[in-house]
Amino acid sequence: MNIDQELANLTAELQKNPDNVQARQAKAVLLNNKALTLSKDEKHDEALKLIKQSIELDQSNPGLFNNQAIFLSKMNKYNEAIESVNKALQIDPQNKTSIEILSVNLNNQFTIDVQKGLDNEALEKISRAIELRPNEIIFHCNKASSLFKIDALLQ
Repeated sequence: MNIDQELANLTAELQKNPDNVQARQAKAVLLNNKALTLSKDEKHDEALKLIKQSIELDQSNPGLFNNQAIFLSKMNKYNEAIESVNKALQIDPQNKTSIEILSVNLNNQFTIDVQKGLDNEALEKISRAIELRPNEIIFHCNKASSLFKIDALLQ
């Protein structure tokens, strides 16, 4: 049985019994898997639609929020990715994958904020990234570079 047939079976089951938690979770996982395949093919918009459907079915799975954040990041939507991965961390505050995804997106948005001249927002983001992953040297370099730029502007 292929993934589309299994999704159809689960959809039929959920129409009969919308509160079937196992069917909801199974369908969420299948939608997630299909979204991952689409993302690998650079079809991020389609992947994002599927992962959102997946999250609607199972809001207790931090991996779904992580994957949504990854898709958003690939679309350069870093603030949205940050929001998504923060939801994953509400479910599992120690999730190392979530922490890594969050710190990378904070660093990416830091770069955008610096380019836009949003220095305070940029510093908040890079400081949070450093807090999450203090051994990541590039985060420290980015912060130092930003502080140097701000200092030069003030003089």
